[in-house]
Amino acid sequence: MANNKDFKVKNGIQPTVYHEGLGTVSVAGGVATLDLSTGSVFDYTPTSDVEITLSNPAASGTVSGATLLLSGGVANIYDLANASYSNKSLDVSAQITGSMGLKGITFNSAGTSFYILTGDAGVSTNDAVYQYTLTTAFDLSTGSYASKTLNVGTRETTPTALAFNTDGTKLFILGYNDDLVETWNLSTGYDISTASYASETFNISSQEDFARHINFNNDGTKMYVTGNGSSRVQEYVLGTAFNVTTASFTDNFNPTVQASAPFITLFNNDGTKMYIQNSDGVFYQYTLSTAFDVSTGSYDSISFTTTEGGGYQGAFIASSGLNLYSASSDTDRIYQYSIATPATITYDTAIEWPGGTAPTSPAIGETDVIIFNTRDGGTTYNAALAIDGAA
Repeated sequence: MANNKDFKVKNGIQPTVYHEGLGTVSVAGGVATLDLSTGSVFDYTPTSDVEITLSNPAASGTVSGATLLLSGGVANIYDLANASYSNKSLDVSAQITGSMGLKGITFNSAGTSFYILTGDAGVSTNDAVYQYTLTTAFDLSTGSYASKTLNVGTRETTPTALAFNTDGTKLFILGYNDDLVETWNLSTGYDISTASYASETFNISSQEDFARHINFNNDGTKMYVTGNGSSRVQEYVLGTAFNVTTASFTDNFNPTVQASAPFITLFNNDGTKMYIQNSDGVFYQYTLSTAFDVSTGSYDSISFTTTEGGGYQGAFIASSGLNLYSASSDTDRIYQYSIATPATITYDTAIEWPGGTAPTSPAIGETDVIIFNTRDGGTTYNAALAIDGAA
């Protein structure tokens, strides 16, 4: 298989890189070992911090070498402690009209489609869902409007949030003034041009009169509504998955020690982490001792402040746990953040580098190519970073 990556050549070295006949990388005890008896080209993406070493070279007096394709891996995901702006955003101003503007965001499960909700207290035709296409999954910088719109203003006068079920055949709209969750059916999953009103509603006014966000657990047996009327995350059990008419209130979570005006609640994939965005854009991270049970939440003493935009009205976490997204009604943009901790790579002391300094670890999603050679049976290896940062 030919290598099609775009490389930056370092140290004047341009190796030939192949994926055929890859050697074996064995990982144990935080050490990744390149076994030279199994091949001379190695392809490795770490899943935690690791030290690189080599084994079984040719006997002393014979040159023995290896080429390592080292991709930037992650040591931790869903990690607000390492959150940073990715310098990626999507401008949705061309689709924004009316006084309320941008209200909510979500993705399809594959990350190839993106959706915004807009609202206008005075003009129902401006209350709509717009669909975008992303040519690279979950990468906002590749987004473009798909020319698909769903008007929801005839049902919700002040829509404030949206969510899909897991296969995109149901769309849920949350109303700020009406205190209702309403449902649309989609004959083609995640294609809003195929949506029709389903006449399935649920009134949340007994718990929340200023609703801001709606979310579900993975199998649709729980629903969560966040609002700044109660300043709580309200949890409901659904007797039938993703059928809001079967919802009943069970419990809530009060985050006001950290978030005095909670707007958004997000979860990691297994429901053991919860993230609450305050009206000022600050995210707070919590641990749930029972998955998807908000009453078991405790603060992790970890927060992340978004400084891009303002008027924060929507947020989303990618299912991969790599990216966080925050919507700004002030700028009509959605901003993308990294929430993964890159794996740290170190090297065995027998490996010697030009200038005595090993290269830094490759960034997540990039690949470095490193050349190793020994003439003394592996007592020492000369190493060089040949290719830096292939995306």
